[in-house]
Amino acid sequence: MLDVHPTHETAHTWRDFFIHVATICVGLLIAIGLEQTVEYFHRQHERHLLEHELHGEAEIIQRNAEIDIVQYDARLKFLLAERKDVSLMIATKGKAYLPPRPFLSPPRGHGVQGLGTLQIINPIWESAQTDGRLALLPEGLKRAYGVISWRKSAWEESNDQANVATETAEAFLFQFSDIRTPRTPDFSRMSEAQLIELRALLTNSFEKSRALRNMTVSLSGELNLVLRSELIDQQALTPAENKVITEARAAHPEDFARMADEIDAEDATRNKATPKSANPTK
Repeated sequence: MLDVHPTHETAHTWRDFFIHVATICVGLLIAIGLEQTVEYFHRQHERHLLEHELHGEAEIIQRNAEIDIVQYDARLKFLLAERKDVSLMIATKGKAYLPPRPFLSPPRGHGVQGLGTLQIINPIWESAQTDGRLALLPEGLKRAYGVISWRKSAWEESNDQANVATETAEAFLFQFSDIRTPRTPDFSRMSEAQLIELRALLTNSFEKSRALRNMTVSLSGELNLVLRSELIDQQALTPAENKVITEARAAHPEDFARMADEIDAEDATRNKATPKSANPTK
């Protein structure tokens, strides 16, 4: 609050009066100017801090997205392999002998320990949206991070759908596993109708997981754009955005032919390790 103290001398002439008023006005202007200057630099500091925090958060999300894409590829490959086994069981009327096919989750990489996917979260953006700090950002940057937040919401919906599809298929498979190995189903216990139903469930899980992967690739591309200090527009893709998303998709292609070759190679090794007496199709 501004506190201006008047002079103790009495103004005897109009000249003295106007000098007195001018002195007060100048004092007020100086005080207001100093207050606004302090506020300006404070807001600038808050803006730079928020930009720095959002940039760091975007780097973490981008890293997690890159890790998850590799994990989704492993999941897609496993679903293709399981569907191949089910199709073989249907073709042989349940007479094929298929050893258990374990799911192998690849290392996360990027210096992150452990296996499996990582969550895509943006608590700094959400906090800034709640407390009004987003108003500090330039309009273009605010819109760019807003697009990423929108994409992240779409990712969450796709992730939920993929999880439901996976859990539905796994719950169905659980019916046909031994209590000692509940995660290892025995296809020979299934009727042809059940195998056909399982193949449909695996196909649905594959499509939902593939959609999630593609959503993550698009998110990775948009993050690359923002991290390179380029802006994106939710209403219309700019040439720069088209370019960077194309680059992201080129960096993470859907290489199902490679997956099929790897599955065939793994099956050849698996068949060699299986005693011929144990395989009724031999």
